[in-house]
Amino acid sequence: MGWIAGWHIMGERKLLFLHKVHKLGKIMKYILSIIAFCSAWAAHAQQVVIKHTYYTSYFNEHAHIPDSVVYDLTADMVSCTTHLKRQNGFTADPAEPGTNYKADYAKSGYDCGHQMSAEDNACNATGMHECFYFTNMCPQSAKLNRGV
Repeated sequence: MGWIAGWHIMGERKLLFLHKVHKLGKIMKYILSIIAFCSAWAAHAQQVVIKHTYYTSYFNEHAHIPDSVVYDLTADMVSCTTHLKRQNGFTADPAEPGTNYKADYAKSGYDCGHQMSAEDNACNATGMHECFYFTNMCPQSAKLNRGV
């Protein structure tokens, strides 16, 4: 007895499935591996890599949010003597046209949640500006976004 897991695509939704199986033939294993590969490839095909001064966004164009945002936080980025004020200027990313998602967040009940925080960019004006691009945002509840 074992477990199989994978993605099932229904319309525009991807659902994770986990099934308990008793016997899994070679043909079934092959079919499931093809399905898993195709699902991963389809998700990756909608992803755009956008490099900025201090972070890289792996942005999913279809979902309008990053799949992930990667950055290295260094002492120089947070140890300056004068910290910049947070600007709250959420804006489209010039590197990815069509990313002005203000309407997506308006009256949605969700905050624009930074993946690389503004506080981590408080020592550099370019970093502060770039961290407010929508390619660095994910919807977050106010409690999660403001309470941490």
